[in-house]
Amino acid sequence: MSQNIPSNLLELPIELVYRVMDCLDNFTILYSMRNVCIRLNAIIETYNRYQKLNTLDVERQQIEALGVRYFFDALRTNNTTITALYWYDNGIKVRERQHVAHTLSNDTGDRTLCCANNNIPPLRAEQLADILQTNTVIISLFSLFLIVLHVFFKQAITALYTDGNRLGHEGAQYLTKALQTNKTLSILFIQHDSIGVIGAKHLADALRINTTLTTLVLNGNNIEPVGTQYIANALQTNTTLTTLDLGENQMREEGAQYLTAGLRTNMTLTTLSLNHNSFGNEGAQYLAHGLQTNRAIITLELSETDIGDIGAQHFADALRINNTLTSLNLHHNNIREKGALKLADALENNKTLTALFLDENRVGDKGAKPIAKALRTNKTLITLTLFKNRIGEQGRQCLDNALGINTTLTTRNPCDYKTDWNVRQSLSLTLSSQMRANMVDVLWNTVRGIGIQRLVDTLRNNTTLTTLNLCSNKISDEDAQHLADALRTNTTITVLDISWNKIGGIGAQYLADSLQINAVSTSC
Repeated sequence: MSQNIPSNLLELPIELVYRVMDCLDNFTILYSMRNVCIRLNAIIETYNRYQKLNTLDVERQQIEALGVRYFFDALRTNNTTITALYWYDNGIKVRERQHVAHTLSNDTGDRTLCCANNNIPPLRAEQLADILQTNTVIISLFSLFLIVLHVFFKQAITALYTDGNRLGHEGAQYLTKALQTNKTLSILFIQHDSIGVIGAKHLADALRINTTLTTLVLNGNNIEPVGTQYIANALQTNTTLTTLDLGENQMREEGAQYLTAGLRTNMTLTTLSLNHNSFGNEGAQYLAHGLQTNRAIITLELSETDIGDIGAQHFADALRINNTLTSLNLHHNNIREKGALKLADALENNKTLTALFLDENRVGDKGAKPIAKALRTNKTLITLTLFKNRIGEQGRQCLDNALGINTTLTTRNPCDYKTDWNVRQSLSLTLSSQMRANMVDVLWNTVRGIGIQRLVDTLRNNTTLTTLNLCSNKISDEDAQHLADALRTNTTITVLDISWNKIGGIGAQYLADSLQINAVSTSC
């Protein structure tokens, strides 16, 4: 006698439907299964992963007009657990932004919205500007599409991320109008949206009035020196902004001068990121001079700003006087031995800097030696990176010797790019002498063979290391076996990153067996 087999999904026991959903991603469940029928909705609402869904990533799905409506309908009937939506590169068209704007006034709460590369034009929000000005929870003025998403969340958006949406200065103007009355937005990312000088002026006007925004990121908007001046002038009176990112904006040395003037009286901005702006040594001089009197900034990002040795000297002079800066990023600035010498001299006396990033410069052996000397006496620096600095055997040995004396440095990568650990012992020397370390980062160093064996020997004795990054080191199955042997007895490592290596099934089995004894979190 034949057994009756259910012919469709809805006839299956609920446990089997759960197993089907286990094989689907969150977007598919919400987009393809939600609102199909009452029974399926009931099953979905009792599904454990759906009940805990708080972040939804909708990236490059290319949803068409009808699909957008279905997606919005699913969001509207969602169980209100979603707190963050990431909507990237979906080619949103004008006709897809009009579904439920009339329910705008029902919004209250706390949500995060990311919207990038969606071809959102700036002028579509003009018709809603008056309505949005009176709604204190709306901040996405530049697109009716954003309004629709906001409505479906049934919550007030406190963070908005927009990247590559051609917002332009017109869109920035509408956004500014909302910021002057908005009472909830605290984080605003406007990246690569071509707001230009005029858009910077509009946002600067908002900063003079707005009292809730704490983080503003304007990376890649071509605001140039004049736009920087507008922002700098606003900083003189703004008392709430704590984080500002003006990276990749063609600020040049004039922009650095304007910004320094604006920071003379500002006492609230603590994090300033100016990466990818060609300041040169003259711009570095302005900024460093500002640091000598500024008592608020604790983190300064100046990656790829072309400051060179002369600029490094200016910042070294500032470090001798400034007693509030704790993190300085000078990555990829063509700093050579002279600049390294000046920075090292400053480190010997500085009592507040805890992190210094000097990756991808050219300090070489001659620059590494004074840095090593400074590490012998410096008692505050916790993080130092010297990745890709043409440091040879002599410089590396000096750094290793210094780490044997230094008692505070816990995070560092003092080694050069693609160092062959088969013939060098620096890693094991560093680990064994620096028993206080809780994190070691040796990614992209081709650790293998004898190098792995030395690492294993060190791990057996190290009692403080908790995080080990071995990403991209050409580690083989045999190397993985040695590493697994060490993990069986090591009792401190909790995070191990072995991604982008050459570990196959056999090596994975070795590591898996060791994890049954040692509770290590791995990233593969």
